[in-house]
Amino acid sequence: LRIEADADVAVFERSPRLTGTEGAGLWVQPEFEHYMESNGITTKATFGVNPEHMTIYDSEGNTIFRSRAAGVATSWDTLFRSYRSAIPDECYYAGREVDAEATVAVAAFPGLPRHLARRKLRTTDGTDAAYDGASESVALCFADGSSEKFDAIIFCDGAASRGRKALNASVGVREEAVSAWAGYWVWRAMVDEQDIIAQLPEVWEEIKSECCWYYLRQAEGRYNSGGPPPPHVDDPSLPGTGHFLMYPVPGAHGELEPGKRRVMWAWYVVPGVDDPLATLEEVMLDAHGVQNTVGVTRGAVRPVIVERLKHIARKVQRVAFMFVR
Repeated sequence: LRIEADADVAVFERSPRLTGTEGAGLWVQPEFEHYMESNGITTKATFGVNPEHMTIYDSEGNTIFRSRAAGVATSWDTLFRSYRSAIPDECYYAGREVDAEATVAVAAFPGLPRHLARRKLRTTDGTDAAYDGASESVALCFADGSSEKFDAIIFCDGAASRGRKALNASVGVREEAVSAWAGYWVWRAMVDEQDIIAQLPEVWEEIKSECCWYYLRQAEGRYNSGGPPPPHVDDPSLPGTGHFLMYPVPGAHGELEPGKRRVMWAWYVVPGVDDPLATLEEVMLDAHGVQNTVGVTRGAVRPVIVERLKHIARKVQRVAFMFVR
């Protein structure tokens, strides 16, 4: 908005600072890469890793498809630092938390005191939530009780967005109608490349310049032609399909030299027919007893889930097993 529309912008960040390495790997398309360069935010040489190839393997490690890779492999923290460097300090307010529910309530019911607007938001079915189209500004409410006026507010608070939830509630839209479980899990991690070189050198040789997809659908061709049945046929609790994705990304401080980077892996698991831990509630219940809705934070996955994941890894794919062990 600052670059394209010459707008006055204020960014309010809930976290007081970026601590450690946050988030996961990201695959950036050429269009976005060009945008970042053309607007002076970052350069191709510093923004991420350029894998030479994208390769898809079958469950036994055979190459199914290979082509030159288009795009850049980067990470959320690298992207964050790039954007943050382009925003003047006077526009950026770290550690100032927005009260999304109050913000939406006041906008939906202009003229009502803040506490009454919030109470009305909780009880409305959407029929009487009329936004004031004539208003020239909207109040952004903060957790400390203060507020400021702006022409427009954009909530950028992720998959578990408080802003989206409040906006949906104000117009009678159930959250499940716009954000629901797709029927599979994504387990992901960032691993220091040096650890892979030391412990899994054969894996590093395979992935050091590639974006690798391991297609985990079982070998049904061999099964149909008289070979041994795939694992999920003998054990319906195992997944019958899914994939394991890996690619190198910048190091924790933006390092791009091979050996100093990180590897992002993501394992997409479709629950088996008789999987004893297949429901959203079971997997999203963390070790602290919190019932999550979008994801489980690092270190909070219950041991029973971890053991189940290891059990599946032993059955379906050698690379998945090596990383998950």
